Formats: sequence, structure tokens, C-alpha cells
Amino acid sequence: MSDGRFVKYRELGQGAFGTVYLIQDKSDLQFYALKEVDLGKCSSSEKRKALEEAEIMKELQHNHVVQIFSSYIQEGQLCIITEYCEGGDLAQFLEDSQEVLPEELIVCWVWQMASALEHMHSKDILHRDLKPQNIYLTKNADIKLGDLGIARVMDQGTDLLSTMAGTPCYMSPEIFSMKGYNSKTDIWSFGCVVYEIAAKERAYDAPVLQFLVFQVVSGKTPSVPDNFSTDLQRLVGLMLSKDVDNRPTATEIMSTPPVKEYARTMKSARAIIKSSGYKTLWGTDTSMVQKAANTRAERSPEPIKIPLDSLPLARKRLGIEASPEKKAATPKGKGVPSELQTILAGKGAKKDKMVKKVPTFSSSTSDTSGILQRFVSLTMDTVKENATVRGSEQDTITPGAPITKENQGQFLMNQIVLLQQYCAQGIGMGTLQQAYRVMSHVGHAGQLKKELESLLGKDNFKVYGEKIMFLRLFELAVDKAQSGATSD
Repeated sequence: MSDGRFVKYRELGQGAFGTVYLIQDKSDLQFYALKEVDLGKCSSSEKRKALEEAEIMKELQHNHVVQIFSSYIQEGQLCIITEYCEGGDLAQFLEDSQEVLPEELIVCWVWQMASALEHMHSKDILHRDLKPQNIYLTKNADIKLGDLGIARVMDQGTDLLSTMAGTPCYMSPEIFSMKGYNSKTDIWSFGCVVYEIAAKERAYDAPVLQFLVFQVVSGKTPSVPDNFSTDLQRLVGLMLSKDVDNRPTATEIMSTPPVKEYARTMKSARAIIKSSGYKTLWGTDTSMVQKAANTRAERSPEPIKIPLDSLPLARKRLGIEASPEKKAATPKGKGVPSELQTILAGKGAKKDKMVKKVPTFSSSTSDTSGILQRFVSLTMDTVKENATVRGSEQDTITPGAPITKENQGQFLMNQIVLLQQYCAQGIGMGTLQQAYRVMSHVGHAGQLKKELESLLGKDNFKVYGEKIMFLRLFELAVDKAQSGATSD
């Protein structure tokens, strides 16, 4: 183990599966982010797979991808060390910036994100959770894609993945429509992000998940505001095409107006902000980044153990040396860098098997059928008796295989069991049963959200609310499949 040269400062972020900390190497005063993911309930094979995927992510070396330096398992925790981005995330930048962003800045970021995705996709790695909170900024406001915890190497010989992952507001229609997906699903999420940067609102949003899915699958494609160039409007429109074949690749985005023009200048984002006279709180003492840091009290440096030379060797392999500026920094008090959630908050290396794929569905909020209610009653007992459902026992449909009428019902029921298991473990069987009763009699979207939030509490609603709504979606799909089978 190490000789105590590494110290832990404050907590940077916390999610359902792990906690992120700011750490420092005392020998050169270099700061890093450390995520600790609890693998205590994982099997040996799951732990091995988690470490293998972290190792794969380490091979992504690109100027606009957050670098993973080291990964190891220690005392039942998967530990991942990454570079520390001082500029916070894109969501914080947008909160700090009330004015419409200069198009030159947006195009700069589009080029940087496309460049990062081109690198990932060339290695058959998908990001799968691209959103403003997972896009980080350097001190010069340049982009780095992070939170690669749910990215994975595409199966050899399989073009379409069947695992559903990501954040609902940025999910592609092919995921919701159960068609499988490839690298173009990242392009859809990318388009949602670019639209949000330009329009200062989400491309797709709704108070409950059912309505959001309907918008994404069947709704009108939003247009970038008219104050931006027609080239940017057209590009974002292509990225948000519901037809996968019409979406450009990351490489094509970089060679399409107005993005290709940026490559002639390669100005840093900070230089563009300065030359344009754009006013933002970002980079000041009143920024969201600094406010987030101030919400967590500083603590005395705590010595931590890191496997001997795991980080120094990784840095040496990458040819990274501490800059003079870093060496001159003070490790105490206000010298500690401001807040940044550098590793995936809310999703760890243990795969969330409960959300593999979402089917097309009826937007109706009618009560579940009697057959489904009987099934739910049976599966609730199963979940209660067997807290851990192994993937090998539940995944009766081969990943990537088409969902047919014959296997759709079994597939959906498997997903319901897994979702029920997750929610029951988190909020308890009694509360989950109450949530079912709420969903059975509340049809208005706003009222449903209000009652579930009241039942679960705000904190639990943030963690489990969407998953409970996924349950409702699967149930509606089972209703639809059952009615279809009956009519046949």
C-alpha cells in the first residue's frame, strides 16, 4: 500500500452507488477526483467485470475526455481516480449564464464534443449518458466528456446494443421504441445538449416519464431559435432526426458548417468568451461552481491508502508531469480547488439491470389489467423472498435479439421483476405497494408527480420516482401486448 502520500479533502458528490472525493498527491500537489463504489453485494464475477470495464475506460486518451488514471478494488470498494476539472460542469455554466450564448462559443464546444465522441466511437465505446451534468469544463472553459461509468465496449459482432442506460430527457427514440441502438444514440443526446445550450431549455421535457417518452417517440422535433445561423439550426435538426440513418456521425459533424470553420481558428472557449464580451458569473467567486463548493465544509486532509505506484505509474505511462502552476499551489484552506462532480453520480460500475430497454407504449393512464395485478402480487412475494435476482436467471432474451410477440410478454415481466426488486430494496415493500395504489387511481400527470413525491419524500422521489414510473410504462406495455394477443 501507499506511504500516506495521498490525502482526501472534501466530498465532491454523492449518488445511489458511490461517492466522489477531492484527493491530492502531496509529493507534487496535484489534485484528482476519487470515486468509491460499494461492491459489497456484488458477486466475484461482477466485481471482475466492473474492474475490467474501468480498465477499458483508462485507454481513452483524448484532450476532450476526462482521463481515468487508476482503478482498483480495495476493501470491497471499486476506486476510480480521474483528472480533476476545475471549471465545474456545463449545467453549472448554463446556470451562471443568463444571456444567450455566442454562436462561436457553442460551435467551439460542438467541435470539442464531436472530437471526443469520434475518439470513443472509433474504439467501439458509447458514452450512453451524455447530458450537461456529465460534460466538464477546464479552467479555460474547454470541454471534457466525463462520467463514463455506464459506457461499455460494444459486443463483438453486434451492431446494436440492447441495454437501456442514460437519463430520460436525453434518451433517443430508438431506446424507448425497443429497437436497439448504436453510436447514433450518442448523437441524439449530443443534439439535445446543443439545443439546450442554444435555447436555454431542454429539447424534450415532461412532468412524468410517460409523456416524455411520447414526446421523444412521436412529438415534433424542436428547432434552434432563429437568432442563430441556419447552418447551426440545420445541424441540430439532423442530430435530432428520429430516423437514425439521417443523423450524422461525429466525424461528419466536425466537417459540417458551421463546425468545420472552427477548426481553422481552434480558439479556446475562454478566449471566445473574452473577445465576445459575453457576461457570465462562471469563473467568479459567485459562480455555481464556487457555491457548490461552499455548501460542503472543508475538512482536515485525511491520509488515504492507494495501491503503491498505481497513480504515479499511470501518469508516467501517459507522459503527464505536474505543471509549475500546480507545484506552486497551496494544499490548505482556500487553495483547494472548487467543486466538481467528476465521476458518475448515481450510477456505479455495477450494472443497473433493471433498465435494459423501454418498449413503445400507449399514452393512456388506464388501470392495469387483472392479469397484470395478479402477476404483480406474485412477483412482489418473489422480490421479498429473494433480494438478489441474478442476471443469468432473468435475461431469458438474448441481448440484441428482436422483441417478438412471442417473447415480448416474458421480456417485459422480467423487467418489472427487476425494477420492483430495486425499488423494494430502496423504499420498502409497503411504500412500493402504496405507490402502486397511487398509480392505479391518479391519471393526471402533475397530480401523479405530486402524490408520489408526497409519499416518497423529495430525496427518495429523485432516486426512485423515475424508476417507479418506468414500472408504470412496462405495465402499460404489458396491457397493450395482452390486448393485442387477445385481438389476434
